[in-house]
Amino acid sequence: MNPCIAAGATQVMMRRFDMEEFLSIIEKHRITKLCTVPPGRTRSESVSPGFASRDLSSLKFAMFGAAPLSSKLQVKISEVLNCPVIQGYGMTELSPVTNIDFTEPNLLKAGSIGARALWEIPRRK
Repeated sequence: MNPCIAAGATQVMMRRFDMEEFLSIIEKHRITKLCTVPPGRTRSESVSPGFASRDLSSLKFAMFGAAPLSSKLQVKISEVLNCPVIQGYGMTELSPVTNIDFTEPNLLKAGSIGARALWEIPRRK
């Protein structure tokens, strides 16, 4: 959330996850960048049939974190959303995301958490 706030982006949050509401929010608010966790049904290697009936063309990329996506599912979701799907990795103790995949299609590798994030924490001397 912090990078989105720092960039001045509008954030839309849900009280609890509901797939139909989720898809409706993307469509209604013309969401361009999606940062979320994989819902249970997604982690089980299925993609909701509701995706096909929605206009999700506003999405430029989707980032998933907090639980891994298999490379097979990552590719499937990317095809359904028609945008790059990246994975991030972080730890509460480190505050931000520590690793993130690339959004450029030629650098994106399904199943990877990518390179270390672009910031650095200096060591004390």
